[in-house]
Amino acid sequence: MHFHGMEIQRPVPFYRIFNGDVFGQVDNAVDFVMSKLNRSVGTRAESAQVPVSYEIPPEVIREAIVNAIAHRDYTSAGAVQVSVFADRVEVWNPGALPASLTIESLRHPHGSIPRNHRLCEALFLAKYIENMAPVPS
Repeated sequence: MHFHGMEIQRPVPFYRIFNGDVFGQVDNAVDFVMSKLNRSVGTRAESAQVPVSYEIPPEVIREAIVNAIAHRDYTSAGAVQVSVFADRVEVWNPGALPASLTIESLRHPHGSIPRNHRLCEALFLAKYIENMAPVPS
């Protein structure tokens, strides 16, 4: 969803729903968000290709979306939602934290606790995520 201000508006001014395989959903969602963010275009002073920079790097947006898809609760009928506001991007997925995690523990290094190991393996093999090795204590 794309909101022009800093609050949720009804009806939603602009939204897209992405179907298909998980890789296409990630790629389309990232492209959608990047198309809504401010960007600056440089000059060809350094190379033949014009440099483009975004207010939020594409890698950050991609990581947030992939993380939401990899860790969503697939027993829920809810969907991953990505909202672009004038001052922020929010990525939300249905479900609660696994029992072994708290909001406070997310602020410190911790291992990955995937809900769907097969999905995470596919995302890893396609190089959408890094290895899911636990963080040492």
